[in-house]
Amino acid sequence: FHLLSSAGQEEGRNKYKTLSKDLKQICTTYGATVVTTAEYRKVPRGQKPVNDDLAETVALVYDSNAIMHLYSELHDLREEALLYTYDEQGNKVGIIEEIWGKNKVSSFKNSIWYQFIPEKAMYVEVSESFVMGIRDSNMMAIEGEKLEKKSNNDYGALNTFE
Repeated sequence: FHLLSSAGQEEGRNKYKTLSKDLKQICTTYGATVVTTAEYRKVPRGQKPVNDDLAETVALVYDSNAIMHLYSELHDLREEALLYTYDEQGNKVGIIEEIWGKNKVSSFKNSIWYQFIPEKAMYVEVSESFVMGIRDSNMMAIEGEKLEKKSNNDYGALNTFE
């Protein structure tokens, strides 16, 4: 969306306001669906995006019938993330959350979760309970690793004093 040009070559907010109005007119006139990406302002680490984070696009938020934000905890939090699975090579693969920021099409207002299957180059919708199970499992594995390191360090410390 931010890379589009407006006919009048306006700048800043006026450009996006005009583009948003023009896109809305195309949709209502021709019954078309327009899917576009938009730029975010700097979103603080660990915070999921919301409509207010869309840069220079108040008009886009107002004119849109639906706004969906995609969020990957693995991309955002890196090593601190808990929402990931592993591919066949043992690499972490993020779970994607589709956050519905606005929906005038239906009454749905929650999130939809997707697991990426790299071997098949596809995303598969998964349940929230599946996602919470992955989070809990990864949390327990991380805690287990911490306990094992502590135990190894404690044992090593005892050996050095003998």
